[in-house]
Amino acid sequence: MDSDFWSKIEFFTPGEWGEGVENVDKRLVTTLDAFRKVMGRPIVIHRAWANSGRVAGSLHCSGKAVDFRVKDDDYKAQFDALAVMPLINGIGFYPHWRPGPGWHIDLRPENDLALWYRDAAEIYHYGLEGLAKELERWTNQS
Repeated sequence: MDSDFWSKIEFFTPGEWGEGVENVDKRLVTTLDAFRKVMGRPIVIHRAWANSGRVAGSLHCSGKAVDFRVKDDDYKAQFDALAVMPLINGIGFYPHWRPGPGWHIDLRPENDLALWYRDAAEIYHYGLEGLAKELERWTNQS
């Protein structure tokens, strides 16, 4: 990604995307930038591209996934905004991350939205119903 690309990104610098930023899909950068604009809150990127330390087939390894947190505690509103962002086909909520709850989004090739959250025992729960209850619970804790 060249300086011309980054000059069009409103809220992030290449350094915020960490090591391997050149491997991150441009569409992911522009999507997270658009989400940041919608939320009106700062976003801290934890990890985008990775060549190891992930499960087999991780979209981080192809630059099509990013983990981040929003400096805000209305997780339902965050999910609602993520769910309508074009290109995002995977949304995971990680309420037990430190220093605070965060998200994984990805540009998986399927057109079906994959939704999940990971509980304190690091067990994954898939589907909208469980995720909605977890978002409600964490949003009401604030």
